[in-house]
Amino acid sequence: MIKNNRFDLKPGLRAVLCLVTLFASVFAGIRAAAETRAECIQALSHDKELDMSADGLERMFKNYDKYAGSISNKDYVLFVDYSRNSKHKRSYLIKIKDCSVVNFEYAIHGGHYTDPKTKKVFMGGDPNHDGKLDKCKINGSSHNMTRPGPYITAGCHTTAKKNWTKLWTETKPEKKICQGIALHGMLEGINDPATAAGVVLHEHTFIQQNEKVKPVGQGCPAYAPGRLKGMLRYKIETGTLLYVYAPQCGGN
Repeated sequence: MIKNNRFDLKPGLRAVLCLVTLFASVFAGIRAAAETRAECIQALSHDKELDMSADGLERMFKNYDKYAGSISNKDYVLFVDYSRNSKHKRSYLIKIKDCSVVNFEYAIHGGHYTDPKTKKVFMGGDPNHDGKLDKCKINGSSHNMTRPGPYITAGCHTTAKKNWTKLWTETKPEKKICQGIALHGMLEGINDPATAAGVVLHEHTFIQQNEKVKPVGQGCPAYAPGRLKGMLRYKIETGTLLYVYAPQCGGN
């Protein structure tokens, strides 16, 4: 029967058709987003100057979706690609909306440590000190080593260590100088704990902004003076996804 040029459907059938239409709409949105992501990954990984890993970008986006509920800064993602040599820029701040890299920096990897018994100094993560990260664990331990995977930035970190620059000063609830950005590792036993283990984002006066092999650090993604501070205008210090890509150490 037709009334007023409309099919007179029973309420139950009408509800089913509404649900079908809704699911079709949602699926189309998801598919469109997936296609956009694929296009973004292709564009960034084919940019010869950036030379970004397609596999790393795919993993980064999957973690962005997985931990969306913990991410308050949904505009930007910080991606550090340790498949690249330290003499090359390998830290990328990506603007999600238009798939653009708004900041491209040098960053050091971890692995410099001192044996507590012999007091000998080792380059555990980079034995040859050739700028290439080789390992993320020594004898099963991640101490002073690079810890791969997803993190969420967690605000001000203060330290008494020397050669760290000041990033900003917090005035509330108390005046404190922030020399780093605290990190919450999302993978228990892999990059969690992070800040409690001394792994934070920071700058260091020993790091230079040039195309030379960088010093090996103690597990923190660290930058040359002024370079991390310059990213604060993008509000990355809290609720931002940091994805550390180190395929030689396994991936997530």
